[in-house]
Amino acid sequence: MSGLARLYHQRGFVVTGSDLNRNTYTKALESLGITIFSGHYSRHSEGADCVVVSSAVHTDNPELVAAQTAGCPIIKRGDALAHIMSHYSHRWVVAGTHGKTTTATLWAHALRQAGLSPSYAIGATALNVGANAQHCSNTHFVAESDESDGSFLALAPTVAIITNIEHEHVDFYPNISELIASFQTFITNTLAHGGCIIANADDPILAQALPKNRDGIITYGTQPTATVSASDCHMTATGCRYTLNTPDHTLVDIELPMLGDHNLSNSLGVAAALYHANLLNTTALFTDFQGASRRFEPIGTHNGIRIIDDYAHHPTEIKTVLASMKALNANRIVCIFQPHRLSRVAALVTDFSNCFNDADWLIVTPIYTANETLNNPDALRQELLINIQRHSTATVQYESDIDALADKLAPALQPGDVVITMGAGTISMVAHALSDALTRDACVVQNV
Repeated sequence: MSGLARLYHQRGFVVTGSDLNRNTYTKALESLGITIFSGHYSRHSEGADCVVVSSAVHTDNPELVAAQTAGCPIIKRGDALAHIMSHYSHRWVVAGTHGKTTTATLWAHALRQAGLSPSYAIGATALNVGANAQHCSNTHFVAESDESDGSFLALAPTVAIITNIEHEHVDFYPNISELIASFQTFITNTLAHGGCIIANADDPILAQALPKNRDGIITYGTQPTATVSASDCHMTATGCRYTLNTPDHTLVDIELPMLGDHNLSNSLGVAAALYHANLLNTTALFTDFQGASRRFEPIGTHNGIRIIDDYAHHPTEIKTVLASMKALNANRIVCIFQPHRLSRVAALVTDFSNCFNDADWLIVTPIYTANETLNNPDALRQELLINIQRHSTATVQYESDIDALADKLAPALQPGDVVITMGAGTISMVAHALSDALTRDACVVQNV
């Protein structure tokens, strides 16, 4: 939502907004001269020509009710993004269950490396440029889509990268078949309007969504049968190197400053899109790429203790990120996990049981409910903990007071430890509080 506010403001609209609490995004918008109200009150939407809402806004929200009563048009977030993108001739979209933010950020960065100045809207702050959205040109636009509420179907991309498909957003898609059907519609719509699909050939579920007629589809992956593929892959402590292979037998040596097979895959998707656009004109596609906020974001290093913050909240994401951390050769990997959404935890409680095995010490915090309700949330929390403790090789503990966690944890850390906070809720504050605690205090080394 903050990205949309920034874009509408930059295009000359008068924009206001509201949030329950001030945060880095609201402060950034205020610095642009955008009025941000604290709390939700009916008077905030008075005089508006339209009101844009996210799927998280309940129907009884006073601002929404007031706008409806006044006959003010109500526009969903996805429709607003589609409206903005309609003004650009090249509409480049990233879709998929995992890796969208990193892929979209990497795509925008590579386009800048290729000499373009793309506008963009991404679900996190692009650390190279310090913003999650920006209007830079009227021709090229890179966007991270949102399948969580089906709103990605409103977009009309000229090129779309699809990273993968896995059952997620269980509150909207009761089963994997409905999610696949939604992606099939997205693919069909894109191809029907002359667009191109860049598809991950390594993902078996995505393969089910692709049509038999592969016209307009380019694939990428680690297998040589993909249109664009990687070979001679070498992982390092800071990223990876590989050779990019294309159908015209162009070989490009790629240096990617990111850890993990998943990020290698994300970069291949971007490379395939650049190949389609005839923009593979530099070997420095990803040089100096700093990533996106909360995507394996370094928060600080103190007394030999590294702190990283990550958005991973689905079992597959968690397992993938922790596996990539083995390249760091840490003394211990300390994972602080905040489960996100009661519906997700309930649906995937068994899958969470074995995704933390690459951590040495796992600290689980209370579930971030995202305003969801459940008859007995304590029973769900207990089931989650029991499943993890029963199947995980990590030392597992539960900490009920997330606000006090940083000060409690700091004295127990040792030089060489790498701490990673994980989750889609408020867990990021623990990473920053821990960084402050390690800076402030002379920590006493203890054994756990």
